[in-house]
Amino acid sequence: MLYSQDLLKMRWFQHKDQNNFKLEIHDQLELDDNLNLVLLKVNDEFLYLAFCQDDKLLLPDEEHLALAKLLNKLENNSNLKSLNGFIEWTKYCDNYNYTFDKPLKELNFGSTNSIFSFNHNSLLKLVRRLEEGEHPEAKLLFFLNDFESTPKILSVFNWFVNGQKLVFGLQIEKIEHKENAWTWLVQRFNEIQQNSSQTLINSTESSFEAIGATLALFHNCIFDQSSFEKQQLLKASDFTELDLKDLENKIQALNHKYTITEFLETQKQKLGFLGIKFKQHGDFHLGQILRTASGYKIIDLEGQPIKSLAERWQTASPAQDIASLIRSIQYAAAICLQKSHAQTTSLAENLENSFLLAYKHIACFPLPEPLEPMLKIQTLLKALEELEYEQKTRPEMAWIPEKAIENLLKQT
Repeated sequence: MLYSQDLLKMRWFQHKDQNNFKLEIHDQLELDDNLNLVLLKVNDEFLYLAFCQDDKLLLPDEEHLALAKLLNKLENNSNLKSLNGFIEWTKYCDNYNYTFDKPLKELNFGSTNSIFSFNHNSLLKLVRRLEEGEHPEAKLLFFLNDFESTPKILSVFNWFVNGQKLVFGLQIEKIEHKENAWTWLVQRFNEIQQNSSQTLINSTESSFEAIGATLALFHNCIFDQSSFEKQQLLKASDFTELDLKDLENKIQALNHKYTITEFLETQKQKLGFLGIKFKQHGDFHLGQILRTASGYKIIDLEGQPIKSLAERWQTASPAQDIASLIRSIQYAAAICLQKSHAQTTSLAENLENSFLLAYKHIACFPLPEPLEPMLKIQTLLKALEELEYEQKTRPEMAWIPEKAIENLLKQT
């Protein structure tokens, strides 16, 4: 099978040995003459969704016409026979118009998944790396259907092959928004450098109180769902010493240069009650928060796509999502500091405090007591994950997590 070298730049194929790069067809659905939707096995490691025309793989930005052909077929028959299985389009809303725009408008072809504008009020996310099991975003959005701060799930696309259920597409409500919170905060830091009025600072802190409240309400809803016996995937339980040890092992596995044992022991000794664990967002940062006319909305509930479904379904302390958001604030501040905006450090700390106070006020489940040691441990883990990512993909940015780790380890 032919493919462009540009394919190897995508996240799933980076760092692969190009001399031993092997693609095999696991299943396929014929869409037109010499045009197929294919499920590829990559080096016997994972399954990858793609379109193939004339025996050549299409790049993501070449796929909108092929995708339209697939949707046309599914409009006429929501259950299509493939070579080794079948594809099914499951619709959740009886009164929704599922007609899609022609032509489809491509919105984002990232290195992980692809997003299209399905119609004027919904998006279609194509999941690239497929794995048997329930997709976190599809299942969570279904459970959170009545929660106003996440989009609605409208339909899912499943591929059944060899007894496996693979979710390869999600149709999600489109949220009208001004920008995401990352873009807004970087702009706001720059504005404050130009005009450090107390009014501007106060409004920024108020915004992070609202973000803290939104995350707490999101966690409350998931925690409420966990109380139902049938929601096994969301089941809450006590965070135990074994969970703490597992957290420590993850940190040790990522650490290659820092002396962290004393830091970890100090934080563990400070911990009393460890709190509980339940399903978290899993990839919570400022880019996953949209600023809308009616408040803040949380998106992209799939967790970190590079991780397996089993890893993404693992329960965790709510300190995980809290620490991820705190690191995102610190990242934005570090980028502005790189531009000599030194005032952002103290403001970032104030934003973290505003966010955390609002979160703790609204959270309806038992948090670790005290919370700070668990947050420091989770923040160290997150910074080490960032360092690993930056070293592989953006080495010029590695100084940001490096500095964060060094500052954290100085604390007692």
